[in-house]
Amino acid sequence: MPSPCEQIVRDWIAELRQDNQFSDSDPLFPRTRIGVGPERRFTALGIDQSPWSTPSSAAKIFKQAFVDAGQPPFSPHRVRDTLAELAKDHCRTPEDYKAWSQNMGHEDVLTTFRSYGSVAPGRQVDLMKRFRKRGPLQDGYDDDFDVIE
Repeated sequence: MPSPCEQIVRDWIAELRQDNQFSDSDPLFPRTRIGVGPERRFTALGIDQSPWSTPSSAAKIFKQAFVDAGQPPFSPHRVRDTLAELAKDHCRTPEDYKAWSQNMGHEDVLTTFRSYGSVAPGRQVDLMKRFRKRGPLQDGYDDDFDVIE
């Protein structure tokens, strides 16, 4: 069963697809369609299938949606941070990370690692403890590097 936040996103995607004929290549947060309304003034007339020209407009709407739902204001980038953290739990192979990275809109997996690849301080401590416990690599591994020298 999806979490309430996940269900909201699923419902939004369903609305985009069913009511607006969006496809997987259309933006998840599309631009507002502006036009002349019944009062002969510019007004919002729905959504457009094109993305926002700058991320700031979508970010404002995104943050306000959280506030309207009684949550602290989160930016879309904080959600991307969360998605990158989830990759650490789900990805096991380079191909897994590449697919995850592409799904985040990154052509190059290194973009994902550079932008979101930091290790949380608590996790860093855990890893360092594991390194100490495991000890240095065995001498047999050094043989592989003789070719480089």
